[in-house]
Amino acid sequence: MIRELTCAVDTATSSDLFNEYARQSYLDNLLRGGYPHIIDNKEDGFIYHLFSRKHGDLERDYNFFTIAPEYYSQGNGNFRDANQNRRNDIFFNPKVKTFNMKMFFSFIQADGYNPLSVKGCSFELKEKEQVKTLLEKHFGGFNQNLADLLSGKFTPGGIHQIISGRNLQYLTSEEAFFADVFALSKQNYEASFGEGYWVDHWTYNMDLIDSYLDIYPDMLKEAFFEDKEYMFFDSPAFVQPRNEKYVLSKGKVRQYGSVIEDHEKMTQQGTNMNETNWLKTKRGQGEIYTTNLFTKLLSLSVNKFATLDPAGIGIEMEADKPGWNDALNGLPGLLGSGISETFELKRVVLFIQSIIDSHEDVKVDLPIEIAEYLQEINTAVEKNLCGEITDYQYWDEASTLREAYREKIRFGIVGEENTFELKDFKKVIALMLQKLNRGISKAEELGKGLTPTYLTFDAEEFEVVTDKEGKEILSHYGLPKVKINRLSEPKPLAYFLEGPTRAFKTFDNQDIAKKTHEAVKQTDLFDAQLKMYKTSVSLNEESFEIGRIKAFTPGWLERESVFLHMSYKYLLSLLKTGLHAEFFEEIKTSLIPFLDPNVYGRSVLENSSFIASSNNPDSLTHGKGFVARLSGSTAEFLSMWKLMLAGDKVFQMKDGNLTMALKPALPNWLFTAEGTVSFSFLGSTKVVYKNANKKDTFGSNKAEVSSYQLVYYDGRKKEVEGSMLLEKEAKEVRNGEVAEIHCTLI
Repeated sequence: MIRELTCAVDTATSSDLFNEYARQSYLDNLLRGGYPHIIDNKEDGFIYHLFSRKHGDLERDYNFFTIAPEYYSQGNGNFRDANQNRRNDIFFNPKVKTFNMKMFFSFIQADGYNPLSVKGCSFELKEKEQVKTLLEKHFGGFNQNLADLLSGKFTPGGIHQIISGRNLQYLTSEEAFFADVFALSKQNYEASFGEGYWVDHWTYNMDLIDSYLDIYPDMLKEAFFEDKEYMFFDSPAFVQPRNEKYVLSKGKVRQYGSVIEDHEKMTQQGTNMNETNWLKTKRGQGEIYTTNLFTKLLSLSVNKFATLDPAGIGIEMEADKPGWNDALNGLPGLLGSGISETFELKRVVLFIQSIIDSHEDVKVDLPIEIAEYLQEINTAVEKNLCGEITDYQYWDEASTLREAYREKIRFGIVGEENTFELKDFKKVIALMLQKLNRGISKAEELGKGLTPTYLTFDAEEFEVVTDKEGKEILSHYGLPKVKINRLSEPKPLAYFLEGPTRAFKTFDNQDIAKKTHEAVKQTDLFDAQLKMYKTSVSLNEESFEIGRIKAFTPGWLERESVFLHMSYKYLLSLLKTGLHAEFFEEIKTSLIPFLDPNVYGRSVLENSSFIASSNNPDSLTHGKGFVARLSGSTAEFLSMWKLMLAGDKVFQMKDGNLTMALKPALPNWLFTAEGTVSFSFLGSTKVVYKNANKKDTFGSNKAEVSSYQLVYYDGRKKEVEGSMLLEKEAKEVRNGEVAEIHCTLI
């Protein structure tokens, strides 16, 4: 069963360990993100992620997870985790199409945040009166238990459990019954608030867009404008305005208790924190509001842009949680911000700009609340960029607009829309980019050559808020409220690897990428003894207030260790920006299958949470992997695997037509003695590269695909000269009609 589940990543290179590591990484990846099973509904099928669950390390019992005790089981997961582990779903099974994109963008709220807890999908019949007809057709009579289940929300496993548990006998067949049930059903995305709003969760959504357009570049207009089934999650958890969360603690101003449960909203709408709630019209009393993906992207970008910090550099951690590195849990209290998220916002805004440029006259409808918010932010940033107001004054104005907008949509939206042509957004998008680029330049100056990852701010002038009698007014957190009148200049933390890693995504030439890589290697982010990359340089000079990371032993857990997910992100960034020679040099000492198992201390087919770095006080731990668990490292490796073996943007549009070109990036030492490498492409097509001269497939003297032989499942064969397949053949490959592709490299 394991071999069958992992056949989509079947790999044959000169390294048996690399080949099997690919399988194990794929298996671990689907155990956290889920295996995209297709449920027959007599149309394109429902995507249903089997086996998915939270990583649930036994060593970290707070990572509690559940799995439904039924066939076709699904479990709970975190938004960031499931999102990143599904990044490559569409590459391994193109039938996934827009499913992940639609689900995770629908989970983005109208305020730009998202629920933490992502649950397994449920289904329900569109017309409940169909239950009786279904049971009579397939079982010859009525069954109360099955009828009760099908009258509400259900899962495939739940149906199967009742039928098998009560030994019900089909008049037809299980396949026919299930197909009829799901042909009459709709699929529900399920999630709940969980425990907070992280500053970085949204950044993984753009990866889903990139993955989709890598396979379906010809479907851009349909995906972004014509599909109007995207929703807004609507959690009854509210981000407090500044006057409720700025408090005095031991004589210093801190930001505590930023997110509260909105009991008034829950009472009014009859919801709770553990339910799936969607934004509705008529101030929450109408229908669920639906829109298209472009509107979702525009809404996300303006919300995140409005949370730029007082220096205009990072994205504020204004909702209680830091980014992926949870151990920096003190940063939100220190008025912290993340520059990694600024790079990701620039990436989103650049993408929106490219969509606008290619679809200027396309019309889109925005809810009036979002349209007004966008215009107000446009006015504020225009004043800032022309020098009418300072960065601090802009921050104060944008924050006030943000707080007013959140209050306006707190109970839902009116439901009225304004219609725009895409070219109407050109100005505000250009202003956003100008502001973001200015902030990034300031970050580079602060970092003295290497972009910092985190900033904090001190309140230099403030006043304690009192009532008429001069008594301090306490926040719900129990601390005196304060009003900040002046903040300090931003203070960067010591170097972390994440900032430069995310910066790579915005580089438009290899020279900048190479200089950044060289700069990283000159710092203590590079462990010269292990030849690996650490989460950060020494944190000895940082305050304990930055979070529990400071209490960890150096070189352990998230503190100054080789945290595999982060180091793999860095390796992937080298590959993505075309630094192939550097990438293949680095993976010899950083990719798990190439490590010495005697040093690593466990199977080199198995990932670790982290590897103890050489600054750990116990020299016996150096280079050893600890805490075997499901993590995002598998998603990063699968992205590397895809780029190495298939190349970037395999499917592209040329003169309005779909094309396909395999562009592997492989070193000569990964080819077998016969000069071959093979792998499974799109989950069902075997690709074989024949590189007789065993040359690298990158660099100035690279071997490239010069011809294709297509072997179809029906026995046909077709020879195609050149490096590219045109539309007919490209679609045949994408549709799974081609069993094998033999590529000659010259």
